[in-house]
Amino acid sequence: MQIIKSAHWTQTMEIKVSEDFNQLAKCERMICYLTSKTWTSGDRSEAFADEVKTAMSGNANIPLLLAHEMPGEGG
Repeated sequence: MQIIKSAHWTQTMEIKVSEDFNQLAKCERMICYLTSKTWTSGDRSEAFADEVKTAMSGNANIPLLLAHEMPGEGG
């Protein structure tokens, strides 16, 4: 969520954020923040995969914006 807040303050655009998957139909994009735990967390990963599939499929057809964590300087 912090990455979105940072983008909001540094860009000249309005960014609205929701973590409520029931709001998907109102979304212009779905940001997927990928970490080392994204696909290795059992049931949570499966639930996230289902959300991504729903966003990409059929009537929703929501474009994904992929962001991934990177090691900081020095590690």
